[in-house]
Amino acid sequence: MKRTKHRWSRRCRLWMTRMAFCISLYSIVTWMRDWVSNASVHEERGTRDTGASILKELECFDLLHDTGCTGLRTRWTLSNARGNGNVSIEIGEERSRGPMVVHSLLFETGVVENPAYGWNEVDDAWVKEDVWTFEVEFELPQSDGGGNHTDIVLSMESIDTCSTIEVDGVFLRNTSNMHRAYYIQDTALLSLFQSPEEEDRPSGVHTLSITLHSAAAVTREMQKKLPYPVPHTMHEIRAGHYNLARKSAVDFGWDFAPAFVPAGLLGPLRFAKVHSMCHVLMEQAVIRQDHVKDHGSVLLDIDVWFRSKNDMGGVCGSLSVDVVAPGERGQRPVAHGTIDLEGCRMICAGDEYTNISSKHTDDNDCLWKCPGPRVAIQHPILWRTWDQGSPERKQQPLYSVHVQFKQNGCTPDSVDTILCPIEEKKVKIGLRSFSLVRRLLRKGESFFFKLNGEKIYSKGSNLVPLNIFRDQIREGDIEKLIWSAKNAHFNTIRVWGGGDYLPDAFYDQADEAGILVWQEFAFACALYPVSEEFLTDVSIEIQQQTLRIVNHPSVVLYGFNNENENAFEWFDESIMNSRLYAIDYHILFIQTIREVLLHIDSQVQYVDSSPSNGIMRTDPAFYTKRWGDVMDEAYGDVHFYEYGRNLINHLDVFPKARFISEFGFMSLPSWRTYKNYVPQQHLADMLTFRTRRHNGLGELSEQMKYHFFSDSCVAEKESSVIDTLDWANFRDFVYLTQLQQGLIYRSAATAWRRAMQPDATMGFLYWQFADIGGWSGPSWSSLDSDFGWKVSHYFVRDFFAPIAFVVEHAADHVDIFISGHDSNSRQVRIKVDIVPYNALHPTDAQTSCDASVNVEPHAFDHICRVPIQDAPASFILASLQGTDPPLQYVSFLEEPKRSALKYNLSVAIESVDFSEANPGMCPHHTHLAMVKVSSTAVALFVTLESTSDDVHFVDNAVTILPWKAQTFRACTNNSSSIDVRSLTIRYLQHSIQTICPMTMPAT
Repeated sequence: MKRTKHRWSRRCRLWMTRMAFCISLYSIVTWMRDWVSNASVHEERGTRDTGASILKELECFDLLHDTGCTGLRTRWTLSNARGNGNVSIEIGEERSRGPMVVHSLLFETGVVENPAYGWNEVDDAWVKEDVWTFEVEFELPQSDGGGNHTDIVLSMESIDTCSTIEVDGVFLRNTSNMHRAYYIQDTALLSLFQSPEEEDRPSGVHTLSITLHSAAAVTREMQKKLPYPVPHTMHEIRAGHYNLARKSAVDFGWDFAPAFVPAGLLGPLRFAKVHSMCHVLMEQAVIRQDHVKDHGSVLLDIDVWFRSKNDMGGVCGSLSVDVVAPGERGQRPVAHGTIDLEGCRMICAGDEYTNISSKHTDDNDCLWKCPGPRVAIQHPILWRTWDQGSPERKQQPLYSVHVQFKQNGCTPDSVDTILCPIEEKKVKIGLRSFSLVRRLLRKGESFFFKLNGEKIYSKGSNLVPLNIFRDQIREGDIEKLIWSAKNAHFNTIRVWGGGDYLPDAFYDQADEAGILVWQEFAFACALYPVSEEFLTDVSIEIQQQTLRIVNHPSVVLYGFNNENENAFEWFDESIMNSRLYAIDYHILFIQTIREVLLHIDSQVQYVDSSPSNGIMRTDPAFYTKRWGDVMDEAYGDVHFYEYGRNLINHLDVFPKARFISEFGFMSLPSWRTYKNYVPQQHLADMLTFRTRRHNGLGELSEQMKYHFFSDSCVAEKESSVIDTLDWANFRDFVYLTQLQQGLIYRSAATAWRRAMQPDATMGFLYWQFADIGGWSGPSWSSLDSDFGWKVSHYFVRDFFAPIAFVVEHAADHVDIFISGHDSNSRQVRIKVDIVPYNALHPTDAQTSCDASVNVEPHAFDHICRVPIQDAPASFILASLQGTDPPLQYVSFLEEPKRSALKYNLSVAIESVDFSEANPGMCPHHTHLAMVKVSSTAVALFVTLESTSDDVHFVDNAVTILPWKAQTFRACTNNSSSIDVRSLTIRYLQHSIQTICPMTMPAT
């Protein structure tokens, strides 16, 4: 009996032990499954790729921004205690969850007025010269997660710019680059959190201090220590030497932007507890594509980049890849591959690319590049630009690539491997091939894009930073920007090198919209140093930023700088010693930046400068630039600006270059935005102060004399038109500048669209897309700083349209062409009339052609020739029905200033009707207003303005004939914001008469 009881007891204990083991195993598996699920949730919520993977190990804690980690209760302060010592403010917990810029915080707490208002840029210049310290108290939870195998990582993304980092008064490091992330992971940091309680600090409570030194002051001191001069472009208000700091050049002031030189914390700050045995952390998966034409498939080669402080030879594991087709979320993958981790190569940016064993390279900046599996996708759905694909396609197809790394022990008795969670990266890609075609011609070399084997005529603009203060970028700004680009028929946006690397949301939305991105690295209009420390910092920056954006199908071309090659002709130093600076150029942009880029993806397309004549040889040992005049029309891309000649309808002014990546002309900001920044009593002085181009207002008004202002009027004023502006006529002058800008841009587009062919012009990107946010002043943009449309943007929409008019003037006739710009055929009706300026009845107009036309893809067809010998004081009115909106093209046969235009006409609103908004037309509004407007005589380029910021006009700059009213569509969220009282009507005759009454005698 006893023996039986003992036997049963032993069986029971054995059964219970097995059950306990199963429960423990189930708990571990459940924990790992939940952990991976949570990590996936964080990834789906849009956490940034840069550095996110290093913080997923055991626990992570957000100090600034919500990145999906545990949010700590923090108390941030800002002071200049280490500077002038007169400011100390507390920052609310809600405010500290996003970017923080010193100027913004001082304004929000009443220390200074709006920095961009009036003369505050000068009055508050002390802010950019002071030393500012952000300080935060925080408490980390007491659980130690991984026990004795726990490391602490401090991750800091985008500190702007020159800073000193301390924890509990202990120095950690300095930073000097706003364009990169910094990681601190060492025993010194870990020991801080294991130190005994101090008398003046509760247990577990710590203080992080980030002291921001004045970038203006720091670069002035750096300039004094240079071995030889390194010059840069000087602007109206000078603040330091932007080319010596890895900070956006525009922050120091530009010809369209103020010189605030802001400082702040722009990216996430996080502490993380990391298991030291799980030291392989996935940074990014870089996916290269091989399009196999004969088999109709796409091969994906995947390189996985890891962050690790240890030798990868001591780590084993497997990589698996699943590819899910567009629209099949959660479905079975269309491709799968698995490979064991081997053949990894350690790349320490400062050493790898500069050929220097740099003391400035930190182990935390080293990455491991490991080859992953190759997978094949059969019957691929290709990513295209919106004008290549079907018009019914609202969003471009994006495949989802899931990469997983499972770390294993390298030997059977390896320990702690169960604690290493599965590393996962999810990447959206578009399947496409792209090439920059630079083919030698009989004269020169071609320069155009090919996407999926199809030639692309590039049309678009150049993008500057979204806001002077990055913490003021609003939710929805990027969406409005991309919508305005696509609505104006852009297929290309060039991200200017004098600004920022843009947020992930910009590239995501460009992917979805089908818009190509020409991404420049952050160098512009200067020569740059090539010290060991500078090259190391740059190589890390380029590596991090390229890894962040390289998989986006929209990012097709990298530019190493803006106008740096051109700048050799601007400075006495480089003119006198061109060889020295050419060697420096080669070291920085070819030996360093190019090598970083090609190490990440050898297939990427690039230009080493814009404008440039291109490259003669690309062999690593014999890379040879085609030095020379960067305005050579036969080579490369060109930046063209002209202010001294008549630019409207004079097509011979514009060079027949291969690709125009910049052309622009200034206009004033819309009154809607400008009024928020200027005091009424100083209108003229403010305009002069805010014009940052030397003689910019003079050039602008001189151009108007060709078209709008008669010689007798100008002589009567005996001074600049600018000097006579007042509160009453200023808005009419704004309208005229924007109208003139639109007509000039249309003339340029006409010239370059007429020259559209692979051996001639294959792209036009005007300068610039939008004003920099948070500021308002004269610029070259077609969008205001709030992303509202100037008059000129309506012209952009029309001349970039899939079907557009090309009008060529000769001495005795005008030729009318129609140009097709996309992959679709359309049936349209075209009508061309000669209309006298003083026409009152339909019989006063003479119809030259009226026909239905089938416009084939990429067609360029001559429609009719219009004799003009007997058509004085008239204009061409070409109209096109069958497009949305209907296209109207007005071209002067005689300049308005030389004609007796009727100015005593009446333009009035007949009716306003409302309906529910179409999301495609009004994505940000709920109502669509139909405003019917009529005129008693010819009214040229009628434009409606609203006193409400809520209104977006779909139609504007429309010419109204006295026998035919026009309907203007407007989007709004409030029907009461559009009525007769809230709308202002402007048109060419009225605005000229308001500014310069002598121009048009009464008729």
